[in-house]
Amino acid sequence: MEISGGVLWRVINSVAALYFAIAAYVQMNDPDPILWIPLYAVPSLLCFSVVVTPTCTASFMWSSLSLGHVIVCSTGALYIGSIGFLKGTLNPLKAEEGREFTGLLIVVLWLSLCTAKSKANLPAFTVSAVNFFVAVLAILPVCTWLYWHFREQYNWELPEHCKGSFGDLLGKDTFDTTEHVRVK
Repeated sequence: MEISGGVLWRVINSVAALYFAIAAYVQMNDPDPILWIPLYAVPSLLCFSVVVTPTCTASFMWSSLSLGHVIVCSTGALYIGSIGFLKGTLNPLKAEEGREFTGLLIVVLWLSLCTAKSKANLPAFTVSAVNFFVAVLAILPVCTWLYWHFREQYNWELPEHCKGSFGDLLGKDTFDTTEHVRVK
């Protein structure tokens, strides 16, 4: 049974494509957007290509681009992870290094999963379990991210360049960290 071409796989990749596109968009506030926008835009485009043509993951071009991106992001995660570990700043709720490290791991995990899933020839009884795991993996970062950015008690702890990114995206007010009140 082919699991990479199903409707659920397209929906899950739609969620992942949207997540990575939003992640790329909010990097415009980052001090080094030239680095971070492509790191999230590439997986967004790769996921979108899976939505349009689910079998594209078997192509040489898609596999090569995905593998190259996984290598770049793995190297970045290793570098940031080692610095964060030495500094003790890998907590994604408290430190920029932790958020960067986690973001790179999500990219690596998702692209690796897309590649592996296209090559897997799983028995029918494991398809549901795999699809459930993939759906959770796609939705969890989105839910965590939304929770983090819309909770006022956490929003004031964000670095200055992260504040207001969702407000800008959604056309809503932002959170003023100096007085801890909502402003228009």
